[in-house]
Amino acid sequence: MSNAPVPFKVPGSGLFPGPVEHGFDLMRQIRKTPTVLYGIFVELVQQFYSNVDNLAIGVPQKVWTPNKDTTKIWIDTELRWNDEHPEQRPAIYVKLSPIAYASLTGRKDAVAAGSLRTAEEDFSRSGTGTVSFVHIAGSVGEACMLGDATHDYLDAFGKQIRDDFCFTSFYLSGRTPLQELPKESKERYGSVVECSMNFQDRWTIKLESQRLKSITMRAGQRILESGIVR
Repeated sequence: MSNAPVPFKVPGSGLFPGPVEHGFDLMRQIRKTPTVLYGIFVELVQQFYSNVDNLAIGVPQKVWTPNKDTTKIWIDTELRWNDEHPEQRPAIYVKLSPIAYASLTGRKDAVAAGSLRTAEEDFSRSGTGTVSFVHIAGSVGEACMLGDATHDYLDAFGKQIRDDFCFTSFYLSGRTPLQELPKESKERYGSVVECSMNFQDRWTIKLESQRLKSITMRAGQRILESGIVR
């Protein structure tokens, strides 16, 4: 045996190891379309309610599971809420406001920069909007306490959410403790948590010039034809 240190060699990898090499995009490379935004915020809330230890004392112990037969709380987007009208209470659905887009340079085509040498043009467009987390329950107290739990979670981890999902800004901007919603088959009460967000979509387009096939030189052709130059 020897006490000599064993040489350690770091395996070589590309600039973006893992996700890109296996055909997946990084979060910062994905444009934040409404579908992507719905997915981000639904996953955030589902992960929070999937662990009962995240719920403070006094909050209804409603644990979310992927199995609709065992879950104690329904969590999804407003799109599926309208389609399914779930009878299960309580429920949380994610609602997006209209998203306003603007170019940082003021140009409507979103061109931000370019390089003649590489024939590339860089584009950038920012998006601003709000996301609402609507808590539905059969009683006023349950709806408000669930809203409080989501309120505390999103407010406390706003900076981490901003950084992890590549937002320019993400923060708690509003709260409606109690909102009476239209009746369906049951009376329902809502408690709404609202967050403001801002993000930038960036992309690059490389221009390809047409291939040069032939050159026809016509300079001095009339002089040659006139016979001045012999």
